[in-house]
Amino acid sequence: MLAFSLLMLLQLLCYREPESPTPQGGLTALAARLVSFWRQPETGCRWLVLLFAVAAPYAFAAATFVPKLADLGFNPKQTGGILAVGIPVACLIVTPLSGWFSRNYPRRKLVFLLYALQLPLLASMTAIDVLARVHPWLPPAQIIALSLSYTLLLPVILALVMDKSDRATAALDSSLQFSVVLLGSYATGFAALRLAKAVGYADAYWAAVGLAVLAGGLLYACKSLFDSDEPS
Repeated sequence: MLAFSLLMLLQLLCYREPESPTPQGGLTALAARLVSFWRQPETGCRWLVLLFAVAAPYAFAAATFVPKLADLGFNPKQTGGILAVGIPVACLIVTPLSGWFSRNYPRRKLVFLLYALQLPLLASMTAIDVLARVHPWLPPAQIIALSLSYTLLLPVILALVMDKSDRATAALDSSLQFSVVLLGSYATGFAALRLAKAVGYADAYWAAVGLAVLAGGLLYACKSLFDSDEPS
């Protein structure tokens, strides 16, 4: 791990960022962009709310992975193996599928398809205790499957974020949008742990299902925002 970290730092030290062909403007112009970006017809408040909610269902469930695995009897070494090895390796294997989907399906259809895939996986989490009694390694399989569905969805979300970004301020626009995604994820993750402590994991997972249905409804209500983003 140390060797990989040093190799990454070496690459960063050797990297020289090319100058942007389009002037970015001063700090005042960039600060103004933070506000003006959300006033465009293709973004606006609907896009802001959608970005906040789009990753929230998975983040809600993911926040409970560590305590839930401990509650099911997995020791720290096993939990670390599942979350730090099993999930990344599985996600690395399926990531190329996202590129294939993006080349063969319109983005609006794809985001709905992949989002719908998460719903039954989230619903299955409500029965995690029952499945653990069937076989102790079924819950980790559920967690990995749910993570794979999000791995397929995330590149599509990032592509949509770039589609909404102006070429002159692409770095600022994309960072701004993804910050909203992260803010929604952190907020729901915090709420998930508090809810699980108060009502139990099963009811908390039902709340995640309800959140997914709500976010899916937002996607459908805002489907016109994707029309201008389809690649020609």
